[in-house]
Amino acid sequence: MDVIIPIGKIAPGKEADITILNSRTGVFQFETKTPFTEISFKIGSELEVFGTITSGKIAMWDRKPKIANVKEIRKIQKKINKFVNEIEL
Repeated sequence: MDVIIPIGKIAPGKEADITILNSRTGVFQFETKTPFTEISFKIGSELEVFGTITSGKIAMWDRKPKIANVKEIRKIQKKINKFVNEIEL
């Protein structure tokens, strides 16, 4: 399921800590009282992020970065992947 995640200021006079919408229907995916850990697990395992809006600007759309440095993002992703691969369970 694709989702859109607006974080911070999403429009003049409108703010959200984190809001998750279905990108096809515009319906909110979670209630405001849903624990953040539950949201995190679902984003990591069940949901595919279609776009993010931060401070009223589109940061990622159709899974492509819009206002971020793509090289920097890839560098960060490699660091995260390396860290995760080295974790012993």
